[in-house]
Amino acid sequence: MSKLLVIDDDRTVLKLVEKAFADSSLVIHSASDPETGMALLRSEVPDVLLLDIMLPNVSGLELASQIRTVDPKLPVIFITASDESDVAIEAMTLGAYDYLLKPLDVSNLQDLVERALETRRQMQLPVIMQEGAEIPAEGDALVGCSPSMLDVYKQIGRVAPQNVAVMIRGESGTGKELIARAIYQHSRR
Repeated sequence: MSKLLVIDDDRTVLKLVEKAFADSSLVIHSASDPETGMALLRSEVPDVLLLDIMLPNVSGLELASQIRTVDPKLPVIFITASDESDVAIEAMTLGAYDYLLKPLDVSNLQDLVERALETRRQMQLPVIMQEGAEIPAEGDALVGCSPSMLDVYKQIGRVAPQNVAVMIRGESGTGKELIARAIYQHSRR
């Protein structure tokens, strides 16, 4: 069962999120302060986090750095009342999955959380790169031992530990998504 953690000091936002996902199988945990939020993050291990930028005593942007040390692959969706471009840019620089403006649009919130949950699920799928390894039922495996594929494996190994942007190009159906997942799974991102 998937879990959603909401850290926001505005009780109306907490109630809105609970109401928006009342009919889903999503388990919702909420905190109105950063300390409780961090405790829930450690104990409940959520799949998606909704994080307010304006929290008491600490900014959500500062809290995001602490969250990354606990779970570097957690999709974080920032919630903000500010429509300033600097806030959005800083949130995305910190690795935000996305951000939402208050007042929250329920359908947009639901769609974004569902996409973040799918992203989290995809992150959990293993990418197999060893020759002779079992291929998962979904067919999500990199296979091949040609010189070209070995070069691809080397490039994945070189770029994965680095904190750089990666552009993956190729024809439709060539496995760009598999390469992206392999880079992601072998990185700290």
